[in-house]
Amino acid sequence: MYKYLYIFFLCNISNIAEGQSQLINSNYLEEITYELVNGKIIIPVEVEGKICRFIFDTGGLLVISPQLQKSLNLRSIDSGTISGVNKMKTKIDVVKINKASIGDLDFINYKAIVGDFLNIYPAECFNVDGLIGRDFIKNMAIQFDQKKLKLTLTDQPHRLALNPSKADKLSFLENKIPVIPIKINGKQMRKVIFDSGADDLFSLKTNKVLKYKKKFFKKNDLIAVYGNFSMGVSGSAPYPKKQYHVKVRDMKIGNTSISNFTSDVSKISNSRIGTELLNHGITTLDYINKKFYFDPYEEKIQTRVIEGFGFSIKIDDKNAVVNSIVINSPASNAGIRNNQKILSINDYNLTNFDTNMQCKYYLEGLPWKHESLIKVKFLSKSGVIKTVDLEKINL
Repeated sequence: MYKYLYIFFLCNISNIAEGQSQLINSNYLEEITYELVNGKIIIPVEVEGKICRFIFDTGGLLVISPQLQKSLNLRSIDSGTISGVNKMKTKIDVVKINKASIGDLDFINYKAIVGDFLNIYPAECFNVDGLIGRDFIKNMAIQFDQKKLKLTLTDQPHRLALNPSKADKLSFLENKIPVIPIKINGKQMRKVIFDSGADDLFSLKTNKVLKYKKKFFKKNDLIAVYGNFSMGVSGSAPYPKKQYHVKVRDMKIGNTSISNFTSDVSKISNSRIGTELLNHGITTLDYINKKFYFDPYEEKIQTRVIEGFGFSIKIDDKNAVVNSIVINSPASNAGIRNNQKILSINDYNLTNFDTNMQCKYYLEGLPWKHESLIKVKFLSKSGVIKTVDLEKINL
């Protein structure tokens, strides 16, 4: 099953986040223990006296589920339009949160988007009450220590014992999404955001792949994939299209190099670094002094290899269908195409899924993920049942 990239990236929200919202604490250093679930950072947040589970998303605003709105009896005070990572727009309702707390930090008078997408697969698998992000952290320093599963929030960055020699400039898009400096294959890459709502190590913006492929990459560095790759806040996936994995010989973040890996699939919106980077070192975003720090856990970073069988699947109406296909892969050459129904893989029946099984596969991975050879039974475009054997490939 494709590692569905559920990116909580919100933008184009007119006047929704404005108002008299504020953090009432000062001189604080707050340490929060978080859960890491399939690349998502989940923290406890108290909302109007109710303890909730929220995804911590540096790319997103405050979002709550319809269930939380109902349980707290929050009436709609506004409405607006938002667009997500796939640039598909949707209308939303807005409610007012009088008080939300992260640990001992109290935030008052925040507007929250009511997000129906939290009830849609695969977001429903995280069993969260909402998202909390950039509108809360814009005037503090935040530090992630993934080894300890610890998130630190402070208005006194000097208390984090940061090494000045490892400081890089932190800048921002106009909507306060953080942008970090990185080099790809020795050349500076502009406008790469840090997005803790994404589980990527590194992904490029698709039009940057096409624009700069000669400047940054060699001809064989690009791996084209056709399909659907993300679902945004609208709850809908964009139309299938061609996007790219890219072979990266060297990525430099601060004084640290990460070499010889394949990028995550490219995005319609910004290039980004996600939570997989946190597996490799303590990461600090100092919004106050506009500094970014990355302190690796080990001198040499071993990155993962992206591998699979040339196609990915998703669950659609309780059945497995092809979500994406690597162009010119053995799977593509065998006749597997986007949106075809997959009937079985090895001895696993992939029809008539229930919700629990969908989430089990999504969160724990597919049961054949460690196999080197699989037998795929699928329904061809002409309606004929076909069976093919596929060997695992590295991208």
